[in-house]
Amino acid sequence: MSSQGTDSEQPTKFGPPFDDEDADMLVRSSDEVQFCVFKLLMVKASPVFRSLLSSSNVPPPADGHGIVIPAGISLESSNGLPVVCLPETSQVLATFLSIIMCSALPSHPSIPESLEDIIPILAVAERYQAPRVATYIRSLRPGEAQNPFLAFSLAWRYRLKDEAVAAVRSITSLEVFTIESVGEDLQFLSGPCLYELLRCRETAVEIMDASLREFRGGDLLRNWIRRRFQEESPICATDGDSLPQWLKDFFESVEDNVANATQIQYHYYWQSHRQACRDCRGQSQSAVQNLWMALERDIGHCLLKCHDTLTFDNDPHLPTHPKLTVPPVANADIILRSSDSADFRAHMQVLAMASPVFQTMFQISPSHENLPVINVAEDSNTLSSLIQLIYYPFTFSVPATVDGTMTLFAALQKYGMGSEVDGALEVLRQQLCKQFLPVFMDTQACRAYFLAVRFRLKEETSLAARALLADPLTFESCRDNLYVLPTGAALHDHSRYRARCREAAQAALLAGLSSERESAWFESYEREFEGTMGYYPRSRACISVRDCTDRSPFFGDTGLEMPTWLATHFKSMYDQFGERAFPLSTSMGFAITSSCRKALGNHIDGNPSCAYCATTFIKDGDALWNSLTDLVEQAIQEVAICID
Repeated sequence: MSSQGTDSEQPTKFGPPFDDEDADMLVRSSDEVQFCVFKLLMVKASPVFRSLLSSSNVPPPADGHGIVIPAGISLESSNGLPVVCLPETSQVLATFLSIIMCSALPSHPSIPESLEDIIPILAVAERYQAPRVATYIRSLRPGEAQNPFLAFSLAWRYRLKDEAVAAVRSITSLEVFTIESVGEDLQFLSGPCLYELLRCRETAVEIMDASLREFRGGDLLRNWIRRRFQEESPICATDGDSLPQWLKDFFESVEDNVANATQIQYHYYWQSHRQACRDCRGQSQSAVQNLWMALERDIGHCLLKCHDTLTFDNDPHLPTHPKLTVPPVANADIILRSSDSADFRAHMQVLAMASPVFQTMFQISPSHENLPVINVAEDSNTLSSLIQLIYYPFTFSVPATVDGTMTLFAALQKYGMGSEVDGALEVLRQQLCKQFLPVFMDTQACRAYFLAVRFRLKEETSLAARALLADPLTFESCRDNLYVLPTGAALHDHSRYRARCREAAQAALLAGLSSERESAWFESYEREFEGTMGYYPRSRACISVRDCTDRSPFFGDTGLEMPTWLATHFKSMYDQFGERAFPLSTSMGFAITSSCRKALGNHIDGNPSCAYCATTFIKDGDALWNSLTDLVEQAIQEVAICID
């Protein structure tokens, strides 16, 4: 815990106000900045410092309870003064120490304005058991978070419930809350943290909605109205409601999202209405302001219920796949011990041939029943699958769950078992693609993507990301799988990937319908139709085919001219490709073909005498649809997902 001596490099002095010559203690930050402080004030503020400095003639705590010194703290000495080295930065410690030293400093401590800057200081106060520091900061009523997502992440990391709930309230006030709208701020949130945020936000919305309903029908509001209006004066309300019209309008405007209610909005309805209303014109501003404060206080008290449900669980909750039985290994010369203390006997030479990582691990190990023991980080299920794959690669069965498969893939990557060794990884991936991927990706592509990102599996991340294009991927759809996600940035990465795929699909459709090949396709069928049916050229089109001879370009003034109904349909398809909810799935071919057939059927049903479309598109329309499908699917396949 403690050591004596001085550093070869002198730390930087913080300077005023931590430069008092009478200081009898030094505090050093993680970035080597030194503060001159008073020992008495430090030990009075924190029992942690009292316990740490107890060997320096500081009396022990009165209750005699032992104090656990947090990790990362050390005690040194410099020029006869104790030096406490703390793991926090100088920026955080400056505010923390200024509050402790406020009685000895010439000026009041400066507190940051934003919630995300205050949270680390509160965390230090909690870490060193300095409740008076935390109480002082909270009494100043810090302002709103400049970035509520960062604020919630910090509060969740440091387990500060008050600040976490404050951040949740700011987030619930956002009019749009989607993966795209949060964007790069997702990088601040781990998967478990994001899960807790979504759950708390949902709880907060329900609580605030219920609170508004109770407030609207409660005694407080009825008494306020009774005091403000005389019995003989008409009440400006309708439908038998006792509320003034402006207050009713305000409640209706925020009933979909109570968190959006602001004081500015509240006073806007009042000021706009009172100019034309005799009943409300005499209302004093203080009375109206008092009602707003009562409403805000009531909602704030209700939000305290979020404290009871807020958790700080960071466990990814990875389930294990069923344990595989490995046949006994004869003449084993090594034992692999899993993280859950299961022993697996094997041969050094076999393992070394399969993995260069194993080869380097065999040099030093403790003994166990006269056999060397290698401790590995994998659990018994994963290690069992790994050993079976090494010994029996051609009879090996892929685990039946995505968690088991991705965990095994991570182990194969960790131990360097690629094609350059014995092809085990490629064999497994082929089995995955043939047996597992088609069935699994349709239902659990989201979890597969999260696990692939978690284990840094590049190829599997691409496969899962492409399969996930068939899913809209919203916070609600991925919520149950968030605990396995290492960082919310993966959601932002897939959102950008999806946007690039939409752009590629639109560009491919536009290019396909503007190409010489498609133009030749239309011209050849037009000539064939003219020769067989003998109708006049376009300028003299007969009435029966007017809709199809009156051509329209697919896109603006450019692109291929085609029957108007088909140009309208392709334009609609182009717009659909740009919509977020449109599934850019591996079954794009079926979607394009079926939609074109349906559009053709609707056109012919409405124009039964249209011989051109009945002859051309019913006969060989699928050739055009399939050609466009190939272009779109190829364009999507060429888009790569970028994981930051």
